Amino acid sequence: MKPFHAFVLVVGFTASAHAWAVGPSFDCDKAQSFSERLICVNPDLAEKELAFVQAYYSLRQQVGDAGWSGLKREILDFERDSLVQCHIPDSGTLPDDMTPLTSCLADAYTKQRSTWVAHLRGPALEEASRSPAQNVALQQDLQRLGLLPASARTDGVYGAATRAAVVAWQQARAVAVTGFIGDSDAAVLERQVATDRKTTPTSDVAPGGQELNSAEATPSDHIAADLKAEALAYDARDGDADALATLKNQANTGIPSGQYGLVSIGTYFGPLALDCKLN
Repeated sequence: MKPFHAFVLVVGFTASAHAWAVGPSFDCDKAQSFSERLICVNPDLAEKELAFVQAYYSLRQQVGDAGWSGLKREILDFERDSLVQCHIPDSGTLPDDMTPLTSCLADAYTKQRSTWVAHLRGPALEEASRSPAQNVALQQDLQRLGLLPASARTDGVYGAATRAAVVAWQQARAVAVTGFIGDSDAAVLERQVATDRKTTPTSDVAPGGQELNSAEATPSDHIAADLKAEALAYDARDGDADALATLKNQANTGIPSGQYGLVSIGTYFGPLALDCKLN
């Protein structure tokens, strides 16, 4: 088993291989491991993986830098133990009957997610309790308002750029600045975007970067929108603050943000790659 490699196992899958609405938290077109491939061919598992990751990021925001170290150790332990318990290999061909593997992994995601959600309070709990599809839609709302770079991948994972967008929106609305999208903020944000759409022509980015009118865009078009963006390299130990500063500079200069920061300690699975995710 490769060190620090988690559930995301993918090998040469294309967007056509996963046509469901939401999930997983990573790009299946770039998946290379067995577990990534397993997730990418199973819609239910893909959505559970995203819900798991969303809860992780809500807790990551709640504990802040002071609690990040312990949370990273927890996710590493979870990744290692789950792969062993579910008998997930590093590589190989997916079996004809994947049910035992997908069921075990889905249960592991659900249980760990429940553990993290139990620690959440207030708007953090409200955010994590929302469906993955709703969190994707709210992220897209921030993008439509120009608070999230057009190049950002709206996959429902609230990384540094999305948190910065939430803070900017809260400051502009003169509401409590939490960095979370609680239920009250979600309702206001949705109404704001709905009002703007009635008064201002909008366009959305389709797969490959092509723009299309909102009336022509399907939900899968919105979620599949994935412009190739410049990746930001930074050290995983102290990269969060540096990456956020770089993102703010890019937002001011019009330079597209990267999808993921490049970590120096190896290839991570889901949430760990997530810890370095910039969108």
